[in-house]
Amino acid sequence: MNAGIINAGITKVRARRVNAAYALITNRDIFSNEVVFVLQGEFSDHPSKYSIQIGEGRHLEPRGDDPSDAGSLIRFFNHSCDPTTFLNLEDLTVRALRDLEPGEEVTFNYNTTEYDMANTFKCHCNAKNCLGYIRGSKYLSEQSDGTDPSTAPQLRIMSDLLACQTKQSDLYGRR
Repeated sequence: MNAGIINAGITKVRARRVNAAYALITNRDIFSNEVVFVLQGEFSDHPSKYSIQIGEGRHLEPRGDDPSDAGSLIRFFNHSCDPTTFLNLEDLTVRALRDLEPGEEVTFNYNTTEYDMANTFKCHCNAKNCLGYIRGSKYLSEQSDGTDPSTAPQLRIMSDLLACQTKQSDLYGRR
């Protein structure tokens, strides 16, 4: 087994075609904070369209594009500004934010793990709190950045570092 591959498999979802695209759909009832699935893939130093940032300069890539392969699930893990899950990066699990019923789409807010996304996009989640354009936490306002408890620790650290650098630049007149 390749040491750069995460291989653990708690899976309560399947990738299914919904309209013209794939989505992760629950197979059964899932309770709030229950593990939905374990993140699997290959480590990378650089972001890509389908990677998930799991640490500063550390990304997890899907192993392929086969919807039946658990190592490819993150490729079909869609964004929502009102997500159904969050990522726990300490144990690389995806956990339910609320109780989920069979047939619900499993989504997460990309801004909670991605600092500066490789592929930005116009959001079509239709949530009341939709941000409109998804680029990564680096581009969120100070008001919304880092206040979400599901935001990955590396993003809170990077946000604090950026705020400190900005304050120093203001203090010393550098920009």
